[in-house]
Amino acid sequence: MDVLVNAAAITSRGTILDVDEGARDRTLHHVAQHIRVNAVIPGSTRAGINGGRSEAVHELIGRHNVSGRVNDPDDVAKTMALVLSEDAATISRSLMSVR
Repeated sequence: MDVLVNAAAITSRGTILDVDEGARDRTLHHVAQHIRVNAVIPGSTRAGINGGRSEAVHELIGRHNVSGRVNDPDDVAKTMALVLSEDAATISRSLMSVR
């Protein structure tokens, strides 16, 4: 079993340190049950409140991402799928930043 922390909701009300602390607390609480706890932190994504931005703004923000572009929702979904897969069976208490 896995727990995937909704980092977007946490960081809208707190900081990345809150996400790390929340993941650590949940990991320690669930380690005896062999439950992995990870957080996916989406960067600027073409969805939700960011979806209405102009292409010029997306390009400006994208220049600062490792991919050279703003995320598509599929980028975040693929990262979540990886973290929840058996390929990541030994990964826990990780903050996965999608940029």
